[in-house]
Amino acid sequence: MKLDLESGSHPYNKDEIIILPMIQRDRDEIIVSILNTTGSGGARKTKIMYSSYLSYSQVVQYLKNLIEKGFLEYNTKDKTFSTTPKGFAFLKLHEKIDEMLTTSDMAIYEA
Repeated sequence: MKLDLESGSHPYNKDEIIILPMIQRDRDEIIVSILNTTGSGGARKTKIMYSSYLSYSQVVQYLKNLIEKGFLEYNTKDKTFSTTPKGFAFLKLHEKIDEMLTTSDMAIYEA
């Protein structure tokens, strides 16, 4: 079914629809998204795909690399991925760096 926003033949008001632009994320942002998803008790591949907005082939490649680097571990019993202590350390460092960059950005704008 094709929605025609002008005719009003749909359940949404065209003034209420918000279309967000796709922002290109860097590798670190994707890794942070995956580690956050898997950090709270583990997650299956599908949940990681949807929460990180990745295709199947992308998520497979990221998971493989994160396991090789020791940031993730795979539980074969329940087929879930979990963040390792090394992965949590990365998240903390990333948060500190992001905080430092945000603080220095604020100083630039205030000057």
